[in-house]
Amino acid sequence: MSKIINFECNSDVEMFIKKNTYKLIGSGSEGPCYLSKNNKAYKFIEYNTSSKHTLDAVITKDDINLQSFAFPDELYSVGNVLKGYRTDYIPNDLFAPENTYDIRTIPTIDFSKLSKAYKVMYNDILKLSSENILIDDLPFNIIFDGDKLTAIDTCSYKRVSEYPLESNIDSLNSSMELLFYMWFENYKKVDISIKNNDIDKFLDDVYIKLPKTLRKKLDNRRKK
Repeated sequence: MSKIINFECNSDVEMFIKKNTYKLIGSGSEGPCYLSKNNKAYKFIEYNTSSKHTLDAVITKDDINLQSFAFPDELYSVGNVLKGYRTDYIPNDLFAPENTYDIRTIPTIDFSKLSKAYKVMYNDILKLSSENILIDDLPFNIIFDGDKLTAIDTCSYKRVSEYPLESNIDSLNSSMELLFYMWFENYKKVDISIKNNDIDKFLDDVYIKLPKTLRKKLDNRRKK
């Protein structure tokens, strides 16, 4: 288990996080995220009563350290309830909404690098599954920085009694499908052709592991 700092109340957690950070970098359904000057991301968790995480259930970097999963390395709690955490910051997401929703900023994707990144995450998921760790909410918490895929916001991952490999691989492939859907649909809006040899390289490397719906999207795009 990573370092745990316990606080008296929620406002103390929020004050501590803001004191150690300088910029708001995002906000999700559970609360805001901030960036520190030493390139760490801090999340303050504002719960409703149905979504509490107890400290003993949270999986941290000390429990399992994998290249493609940004597990927390410091936890902040009130009692036994998680109220915030610190983790590595991933600075660039090529599939971020601000990149994919605006046709002027749609990025060029190096499919050979994405293929390698997929393989790394796939192998890391095999390791997670061997520890009976079930992935949660991956499709909306996966980042590709141009070189590697990283899963963020992992505090809802949990240990389960049944081997979760099938569910975890399905989460990965659903994530990839969502990323490609956003990218391809927006890429059609600009007059830039995708290099067929790049797509061929990607398909040759990971095609069999992709879900059928994603294969169909890639095949249809390649024929155009």
